[in-house]
Amino acid sequence: MTLEVVIRLLLVTELDRAEKEREITVKRIKDGIKASSKKSGRKEGQLDKMTPELEADIRKFLTDRSIKQIDLMNKYNISRNTLKNILSILQTKNAYDIMPVGKMIRLNSFITQQKPQSCDL
Repeated sequence: MTLEVVIRLLLVTELDRAEKEREITVKRIKDGIKASSKKSGRKEGQLDKMTPELEADIRKFLTDRSIKQIDLMNKYNISRNTLKNILSILQTKNAYDIMPVGKMIRLNSFITQQKPQSCDL
């Protein structure tokens, strides 16, 4: 009987100590986030690294393929994935700015000239 009581007492004290350690860890994490110099709620990512110079060089890269990706990555100290993300953002966001006007006109006329195909059952 006494051994069972001692075991329960030890179990309760260990659980209490573990709970206090967890509370201390949570408090330290929250204090660290408050003291951090980073923007809260947002990771530093590709848009933070986007500068007007980088955007101009990427626009040149999109029109002139003699520029290499590795040169842009080394010049601006960005990773390949960051460069790909910026490329996809610029291509989708400013598709009409990047596409030459002649291609855009041909594309629009192609879309408007297409007739729906009928399907006979």
